Amino acid sequence: WRPEEVDVSKDKKDFNALTENEQHIFTSNLKRQILLDSVQGRAPNLAFLPIVSLPEVENWIETWSFSETIHSRSYTHIIRNIYPDPSFVFDDLLSQLKKMEGNAKIIKLIARDENVHLASTTTMLKLLKKEDKDFEKIAKEMEPESIALYEEVINQEKEWASYLFQNGSMIGLNEKILSDYIEWIGCSCS
Repeated sequence: WRPEEVDVSKDKKDFNALTENEQHIFTSNLKRQILLDSVQGRAPNLAFLPIVSLPEVENWIETWSFSETIHSRSYTHIIRNIYPDPSFVFDDLLSQLKKMEGNAKIIKLIARDENVHLASTTTMLKLLKKEDKDFEKIAKEMEPESIALYEEVINQEKEWASYLFQNGSMIGLNEKILSDYIEWIGCSCS
């Protein structure tokens, strides 16, 4: 899929009708996702391709990396269609009331991709522990460091949730709900 396939023409009007707090949440989140997915677009290839020998896994890694670049382009597409001067955003979620529907569709596609990436990576790590005795040994030796990394990421994401919702929530999402989800997803993947 490509972001240009989704009509976001109505979303500019919807965005202007959002409260200042909702615009802050929406824009801040997009800016962060552009940065993260731009970096993430390169990360799977750099980290995994040098050590992969199965063509199927190589294809999965290439697809994962490509998806991340599509996600970054999608956030950029959203911003360019909402702001009269998008450089304001580049330089420096969504309401459940039928607002920002085009953006919601794009973000839903991105969320679908991210769930595939998460499930694939989690499955691969579990299989590696079962099938590769050296990996199993290394995983056991590195367990304290791995747990510390997960805890650090969870804390960073909770800090982000606190920043994002500092002035209030959006219908269906607030700091507590997002922090609870972060805890759940972080613990279920570790």
